[in-house]
Amino acid sequence: MFEYKSFRENVLSRLSDHAFDKPICEVLLNQKYFNGIGNYLRAEILYRLNIPPFECARTVLKGLDLEDVCETKQLMADAKKHVKQEAPDLLRLCHTVPLEVVNMGGKGYDPEKADYSDFEAWLQCYYVDGMKSLRDNNGRTIWFSGNPGPMAPKGAKSPKAKKRIKKEEDDHDYPVKKKPAKSRSGNTTEKKAIKKENGIKRQIKKEKDAESGRRKVGKVRKTGVNLNKKSQTVNRKKKNTATPAADSQKENRRRTRQSRK
Repeated sequence: MFEYKSFRENVLSRLSDHAFDKPICEVLLNQKYFNGIGNYLRAEILYRLNIPPFECARTVLKGLDLEDVCETKQLMADAKKHVKQEAPDLLRLCHTVPLEVVNMGGKGYDPEKADYSDFEAWLQCYYVDGMKSLRDNNGRTIWFSGNPGPMAPKGAKSPKAKKRIKKEEDDHDYPVKKKPAKSRSGNTTEKKAIKKENGIKRQIKKEKDAESGRRKVGKVRKTGVNLNKKSQTVNRKKKNTATPAADSQKENRRRTRQSRK
Protein backbone atom coordinates (compact mmCIF):
# COMPACT_ATOMS: atom_id res chain seq x y z
CA MET A 1 0.00 0.00 0.00
CA PHE A 2 3.02 2.31 0.29
CA GLU A 3 3.58 2.23 -3.50
CA TYR A 4 0.22 3.86 -4.08
CA LYS A 5 0.56 4.82 -7.77
CA SER A 6 1.72 1.36 -8.80
CA PHE A 7 -1.06 -0.22 -6.73
CA ARG A 8 -3.73 1.99 -8.34
CA GLU A 9 -2.47 1.28 -11.84
CA ASN A 10 -2.29 -2.47 -11.17
CA VAL A 11 -5.96 -2.61 -10.12
CA LEU A 12 -7.50 -0.34 -12.77
CA SER A 13 -5.55 -1.94 -15.63
CA ARG A 14 -6.88 -5.41 -14.75
CA LEU A 15 -10.60 -4.81 -14.28
CA SER A 16 -11.31 -7.26 -17.11
CA ASP A 17 -9.95 -10.13 -14.98
CA HIS A 18 -12.54 -12.66 -13.80
CA ALA A 19 -11.55 -11.90 -10.22
CA PHE A 20 -13.51 -8.61 -10.45
CA ASP A 21 -16.74 -10.49 -11.23
CA LYS A 22 -17.01 -11.17 -7.52
CA PRO A 23 -18.42 -8.92 -4.75
CA ILE A 24 -16.16 -6.03 -3.77
CA CYS A 25 -15.88 -7.33 -0.18
CA GLU A 26 -14.32 -10.57 -1.43
CA VAL A 27 -12.04 -8.92 -4.00
CA LEU A 28 -10.61 -6.63 -1.32
CA LEU A 29 -9.13 -9.71 0.36
CA ASN A 30 -7.43 -10.82 -2.86
CA GLN A 31 -3.80 -10.12 -2.06
CA LYS A 32 -2.87 -10.20 -5.74
CA TYR A 33 -4.58 -6.83 -6.16
CA PHE A 34 -5.09 -5.49 -2.61
CA ASN A 35 -1.98 -6.57 -0.78
CA GLY A 36 -2.23 -5.75 2.93
CA ILE A 37 -6.01 -5.32 3.13
CA GLY A 38 -7.50 -7.60 5.79
CA ASN A 39 -10.93 -8.29 7.19
CA TYR A 40 -11.26 -5.25 9.46
CA LEU A 41 -9.77 -2.87 6.85
CA ARG A 42 -12.21 -3.89 4.13
CA ALA A 43 -15.15 -3.30 6.47
CA GLU A 44 -13.87 0.15 7.49
CA ILE A 45 -13.13 1.23 3.89
CA LEU A 46 -16.52 0.16 2.49
CA TYR A 47 -18.35 1.68 5.45
CA ARG A 48 -16.71 5.10 5.01
CA LEU A 49 -17.73 5.20 1.34
CA ASN A 50 -21.20 3.72 1.99
CA ILE A 51 -20.54 0.96 -0.57
CA PRO A 52 -22.63 -2.24 -0.18
CA PRO A 53 -20.20 -5.09 0.49
CA PHE A 54 -21.85 -7.40 -2.04
CA GLU A 55 -21.80 -4.95 -4.96
CA CYS A 56 -19.88 -6.20 -8.01
CA ALA A 57 -16.24 -5.13 -7.73
CA ARG A 58 -16.03 -4.10 -11.38
CA THR A 59 -19.11 -1.89 -10.99
CA VAL A 60 -17.50 -0.11 -8.04
CA LEU A 61 -14.11 0.40 -9.67
CA LYS A 62 -14.79 0.95 -13.37
CA GLY A 63 -15.56 4.68 -13.03
CA LEU A 64 -12.29 5.55 -11.28
CA ASP A 65 -9.54 7.46 -13.03
CA LEU A 66 -6.06 6.07 -13.41
CA GLU A 67 -4.78 9.31 -11.91
CA ASP A 68 -5.95 10.04 -8.37
CA VAL A 69 -8.04 13.21 -8.74
CA CYS A 70 -8.17 13.60 -4.98
CA GLU A 71 -4.38 13.61 -4.73
CA THR A 72 -4.09 16.20 -7.50
CA LYS A 73 -6.69 18.42 -5.85
CA GLN A 74 -4.86 18.10 -2.55
CA LEU A 75 -1.62 19.35 -4.11
CA MET A 76 -3.45 22.29 -5.66
CA ALA A 77 -5.18 23.01 -2.36
CA ASP A 78 -1.82 23.30 -0.67
CA ALA A 79 -0.96 26.06 -3.15
CA LYS A 80 -4.43 27.61 -3.36
CA LYS A 81 -6.50 27.19 -0.21
CA HIS A 82 -9.79 28.01 -1.97
CA VAL A 83 -9.75 24.93 -4.26
CA LYS A 84 -12.60 22.54 -3.43
CA GLN A 85 -11.35 19.10 -2.38
CA GLU A 86 -12.80 15.89 -3.85
CA ALA A 87 -13.98 13.00 -1.71
CA PRO A 88 -11.48 10.09 -1.71
CA ASP A 89 -12.37 6.99 -3.72
CA LEU A 90 -12.01 3.34 -2.72
CA LEU A 91 -8.48 2.89 -3.97
CA ARG A 92 -7.27 5.96 -2.13
CA LEU A 93 -8.82 4.74 1.12
CA CYS A 94 -7.05 1.42 0.58
CA HIS A 95 -3.91 3.53 0.88
CA THR A 96 -4.85 6.02 3.61
CA VAL A 97 -6.86 3.88 6.04
CA PRO A 98 -3.98 1.45 6.72
CA LEU A 99 -1.73 4.48 7.24
CA GLU A 100 -4.11 5.77 9.91
CA VAL A 101 -3.52 2.55 11.86
CA VAL A 102 0.24 2.76 11.35
CA ASN A 103 0.27 6.42 12.43
CA MET A 104 -1.34 5.59 15.79
CA GLY A 105 2.23 5.36 17.04
CA GLY A 106 2.04 1.81 18.32
CA LYS A 107 -1.43 2.27 19.84
CA GLY A 108 -3.13 0.52 16.94
CA TYR A 109 -2.52 -2.97 15.62
CA ASP A 110 0.68 -4.21 17.23
CA PRO A 111 1.13 -8.00 17.75
CA GLU A 112 3.42 -7.34 20.74
CA LYS A 113 0.89 -5.14 22.56
CA ALA A 114 -1.89 -6.46 24.77
CA ASP A 115 -3.91 -3.23 25.02
CA TYR A 116 -6.06 -2.54 21.95
CA SER A 117 -8.47 -0.04 23.52
CA ASP A 118 -7.33 2.88 21.32
CA PHE A 119 -7.44 0.74 18.20
CA GLU A 120 -10.93 -0.55 19.01
CA ALA A 121 -12.07 3.03 19.61
CA TRP A 122 -10.78 3.91 16.14
CA LEU A 123 -12.99 1.25 14.51
CA GLN A 124 -16.23 2.66 13.08
CA CYS A 125 -17.81 -0.46 11.60
CA TYR A 126 -15.91 -3.67 12.20
CA TYR A 127 -17.31 -5.57 15.19
CA VAL A 128 -19.17 -2.42 16.32
CA ASP A 129 -22.56 -2.71 18.07
CA GLY A 130 -25.47 -1.88 15.77
CA MET A 131 -23.70 -3.01 12.59
CA LYS A 132 -24.88 -5.92 10.46
CA SER A 133 -22.80 -8.94 9.54
CA LEU A 134 -22.94 -11.69 6.92
CA ARG A 135 -20.69 -14.52 5.81
CA ASP A 136 -19.23 -14.03 2.35
CA ASN A 137 -18.70 -16.89 -0.12
CA ASN A 138 -15.31 -17.62 1.46
CA GLY A 139 -16.80 -18.05 4.94
CA ARG A 140 -15.39 -14.74 6.25
CA THR A 141 -17.64 -12.39 8.23
CA ILE A 142 -18.14 -8.94 6.67
CA TRP A 143 -19.48 -6.10 8.82
CA PHE A 144 -21.53 -3.33 7.19
CA SER A 145 -24.41 -0.91 7.51
CA GLY A 146 -27.51 -0.74 5.31
CA ASN A 147 -28.15 -2.82 2.20
CA PRO A 148 -25.70 -5.74 1.68
CA GLY A 149 -25.88 -5.47 -2.12
CA PRO A 150 -27.23 -7.53 -5.05
CA MET A 151 -24.58 -10.27 -4.85
CA ALA A 152 -25.23 -11.26 -1.23
CA PRO A 153 -25.38 -15.08 -0.86
CA LYS A 154 -28.93 -16.39 -1.21
CA GLY A 155 -30.56 -17.09 2.13
CA ALA A 156 -27.58 -15.54 3.91
CA LYS A 157 -28.19 -14.77 7.57
CA SER A 158 -26.18 -13.20 10.29
CA PRO A 159 -24.21 -15.94 12.11
CA LYS A 160 -25.94 -17.21 15.27
CA ALA A 161 -24.53 -15.77 18.47
CA LYS A 162 -22.85 -18.93 19.86
CA LYS A 163 -21.31 -19.99 16.54
CA ARG A 164 -20.40 -16.44 15.60
CA ILE A 165 -18.14 -15.91 18.61
CA LYS A 166 -15.65 -18.59 17.51
CA LYS A 167 -15.87 -17.70 13.82
CA GLU A 168 -15.37 -13.99 14.38
CA GLU A 169 -12.37 -14.64 16.59
CA ASP A 170 -10.85 -16.43 13.59
CA ASP A 171 -11.79 -13.46 11.36
CA HIS A 172 -9.84 -10.95 13.45
CA ASP A 173 -6.67 -9.56 11.91
CA TYR A 174 -5.37 -8.83 15.41
CA PRO A 175 -5.24 -10.89 18.64
CA VAL A 176 -8.41 -11.01 20.71
CA LYS A 177 -8.53 -11.53 24.45
CA LYS A 178 -10.42 -14.72 25.01
CA LYS A 179 -12.79 -15.00 27.94
CA PRO A 180 -11.93 -17.83 30.35
CA ALA A 181 -14.01 -20.92 29.80
CA LYS A 182 -16.73 -21.54 32.34
CA SER A 183 -16.19 -24.42 34.73
CA ARG A 184 -18.25 -27.47 33.90
CA SER A 185 -17.81 -29.26 37.23
CA GLY A 186 -21.04 -27.82 38.62
CA ASN A 187 -22.99 -28.84 35.54
CA THR A 188 -21.50 -32.34 35.59
CA THR A 189 -22.45 -32.89 39.25
CA GLU A 190 -25.98 -31.64 38.58
CA LYS A 191 -26.37 -33.93 35.57
CA LYS A 192 -25.20 -36.94 37.59
CA ALA A 193 -27.72 -36.16 40.36
CA ILE A 194 -30.56 -35.84 37.82
CA LYS A 195 -29.52 -39.09 36.14
CA LYS A 196 -29.48 -40.92 39.50
CA GLU A 197 -32.89 -39.52 40.44
CA ASN A 198 -34.37 -40.60 37.10
CA GLY A 199 -32.93 -44.09 37.61
CA ILE A 200 -34.60 -44.36 41.03
CA LYS A 201 -37.94 -43.21 39.55
CA ARG A 202 -37.72 -45.82 36.79
CA GLN A 203 -36.98 -48.58 39.35
CA ILE A 204 -39.98 -47.57 41.50
CA LYS A 205 -42.25 -47.52 38.44
CA LYS A 206 -40.97 -50.95 37.40
CA GLU A 207 -41.74 -52.40 40.87
CA LYS A 208 -45.23 -50.87 40.84
CA ASP A 209 -45.95 -52.34 37.42
CA ALA A 210 -44.79 -55.78 38.60
CA GLU A 211 -47.01 -55.58 41.71
CA SER A 212 -49.97 -54.50 39.61
CA GLY A 213 -49.38 -57.48 37.29
CA ARG A 214 -49.32 -59.94 40.22
CA ARG A 215 -52.60 -58.52 41.53
CA LYS A 216 -54.27 -58.95 38.15
CA VAL A 217 -53.11 -62.59 37.90
CA GLY A 218 -54.41 -63.37 41.41
CA LYS A 219 -57.76 -61.78 40.59
CA VAL A 220 -58.13 -63.86 37.43
CA ARG A 221 -57.33 -67.08 39.34
CA LYS A 222 -59.84 -66.25 42.06
CA THR A 223 -62.50 -65.55 39.45
CA GLY A 224 -61.78 -68.93 37.80
CA VAL A 225 -62.19 -70.76 41.13
CA ASN A 226 -65.51 -69.05 41.79
CA LEU A 227 -66.79 -69.96 38.34
CA ASN A 228 -65.75 -73.59 38.89
CA LYS A 229 -67.63 -73.80 42.21
CA LYS A 230 -70.71 -72.24 40.63
CA SER A 231 -70.62 -74.80 37.80
CA GLN A 232 -70.42 -77.70 40.28
CA THR A 233 -73.43 -76.36 42.22
CA VAL A 234 -75.51 -76.10 39.03
CA ASN A 235 -74.60 -79.68 38.07
CA ARG A 236 -75.67 -80.96 41.50
CA LYS A 237 -79.00 -79.20 41.21
CA LYS A 238 -79.59 -80.68 37.76
CA LYS A 239 -78.77 -84.16 39.11
CA ASN A 240 -81.07 -83.80 42.10
CA THR A 241 -83.88 -82.62 39.83
CA ALA A 242 -83.40 -85.47 37.38
CA THR A 243 -83.38 -88.31 40.04
CA PRO A 244 -87.08 -88.09 41.21
CA ALA A 245 -88.27 -88.14 37.61
CA ALA A 246 -86.29 -91.27 36.87
CA ASP A 247 -87.69 -93.02 39.99
CA SER A 248 -91.22 -92.15 38.95
CA GLN A 249 -90.70 -93.66 35.51
CA LYS A 250 -89.36 -96.92 37.02
CA GLU A 251 -92.38 -97.15 39.34
CA ASN A 252 -94.79 -96.72 36.45
CA ARG A 253 -93.08 -99.44 34.40
CA ARG A 254 -93.21 -101.81 37.39
CA ARG A 255 -96.96 -101.28 37.88
CA THR A 256 -97.59 -101.80 34.20
CA ARG A 257 -95.86 -105.18 34.25
CA GLN A 258 -97.84 -106.27 37.33
CA SER A 259 -101.18 -105.35 35.80
CA ARG A 260 -100.39 -107.42 32.69
CA LYS A 261 -99.78 -110.44 34.82
